[in-house]
Amino acid sequence: MNILLCTLGASWAVIPEIFGWLAPDKLPLYAHHPDRKRLDEVRRAHALRSPDELWICTTEGQKTIASLAKLRAWWTLIDTPIPLRIWTAAGTDQLATQAECDHVRELTLRSVMAASERIGNGGQLVVSLAGGRKTMSADLQWAGSVFGASAWLHVVGPEPLPDALFKAAPETFCQALPAEVAAGVTPLVAGTGQRSELLDIELDGRLIALAHFLLPLAAPDCAWPLPPDGPTLSREIQRRERESGQLLGNFLSQIAEAEHHENWRSLYRLPPAQIESLRRTRLAPEHRETLLALPKADLHRHLGGSLSRAAQLSVGEAIADALTPVERREALDLVGPLLTRVVVHGYSDKVVDQHEVFYVVRVAGFEVDTTSHTEEEQLTVADIRWWALPDLAATDDDVWPRDVLAVLELASRPHEWADGPVVAPPVQESSVPVP
Repeated sequence: MNILLCTLGASWAVIPEIFGWLAPDKLPLYAHHPDRKRLDEVRRAHALRSPDELWICTTEGQKTIASLAKLRAWWTLIDTPIPLRIWTAAGTDQLATQAECDHVRELTLRSVMAASERIGNGGQLVVSLAGGRKTMSADLQWAGSVFGASAWLHVVGPEPLPDALFKAAPETFCQALPAEVAAGVTPLVAGTGQRSELLDIELDGRLIALAHFLLPLAAPDCAWPLPPDGPTLSREIQRRERESGQLLGNFLSQIAEAEHHENWRSLYRLPPAQIESLRRTRLAPEHRETLLALPKADLHRHLGGSLSRAAQLSVGEAIADALTPVERREALDLVGPLLTRVVVHGYSDKVVDQHEVFYVVRVAGFEVDTTSHTEEEQLTVADIRWWALPDLAATDDDVWPRDVLAVLELASRPHEWADGPVVAPPVQESSVPVP
């Protein structure tokens, strides 16, 4: 869903001038514009898309009513099959009082909030600052900077405007303008707005969302009265902007108290809405391809990337060269993984497939302390002893794993497992043969 949202005053023609540039597929208004190529390049550079709905916010003054009549006449003539939705601030006229300005500002904020929710993921909200009084443009620009907008649009032209535009009838904007007329209108992008992180922090039990600051969907018209409690959305946004540092700090502190995954602290730099989405999304089959595409190390390391394999080997060699003989011997006390395999164990009532990964740890001999063994371990473990390799090779006792000597020998050939453990074929190690 893509929405174009405009404010409107007495000059209704700014709406078709913006619409025709944004939606040449629906109204090729600038087909003969002398600078058409550049206009098209600007639109493509900002990836602006043709709107699926046109929204208007305005007042109920006499000049605005006349302007809306011409706008509706034009819309009927071009027969564009997309919704036109018009909100008016009920009871307002020329915005000559603080109360009227507060009313229109609240309507503007709520309409932009509603549009930002309606477009959904992947949709585009574009706002036009060209219509209405300067206060209305300022309100719309503020709303776009809070709720986010792909672009703030405007139109400029010479002063005074040629009569063909200044006194234009609805029929004028139903087809491509003549080149000499089109040259008097230049649509442009005045800026963009990034959604504020402050909207997605729960405060006093609520977020800033349409569910808490209601605005009916105009179908096609809606005369919206200011609620009895006044411009509550405007006050709430201003409050959050004043307390922004404290709000974000409190939010991150709450996460830090609840989270125990220290390796992912870098994610806290993301906007609060993304953090909450990541925390609440359970992995499901549809995430499988994304997970498979991640290098394994990315699943358990800090964000920020890693060295290539060649670079890691170079760093490892440099570290090894810098070690003292004692440090080097200590570093070799744990080696592996050397080997991996599947072992089948047969029991009287079931068969167990066990996946094994082998490491070798070298330690000085010590007396094993069994005082912490469970009662079951004390009953089943008859004795614990150290074996010399020659004794282990000569014994007739059953030794598990049966190829333990081969594993120990493999530890002395690191070139065979430096790039990953040796994968051995499946074996049976069971007193009960498995068919």
